[in-house]
Amino acid sequence: GWALALSIQIMLCQCSLGGFINSLLSWKGWLVLSRLSYSVYLIHSSLIFGIINIQMRGTFFLQPDFQMAVHYLGVLCMSYLWGAVLYLVVELPVAKLERITYR
Repeated sequence: GWALALSIQIMLCQCSLGGFINSLLSWKGWLVLSRLSYSVYLIHSSLIFGIINIQMRGTFFLQPDFQMAVHYLGVLCMSYLWGAVLYLVVELPVAKLERITYR
């Protein structure tokens, strides 16, 4: 079922016959997110642990759905913000140095 449909879609995209899905997956905006993904992966757990640590100092209570959504969006935005800083400060200079070294 699902695996076969996905395989067919991958083959259609590979042959440039994927239509809208091919253009969606080929969008240049995904390039920025893909470059930030490893930095965001490294940062997000520290942010989550920090938020949990701050919340545990107060009274423990069950959070409503809206508050959880706000926390999720906050962690997402802060992760991408700090991920961009980490990318610009660490990953990009190392990639340029590696490109110069292995030329």
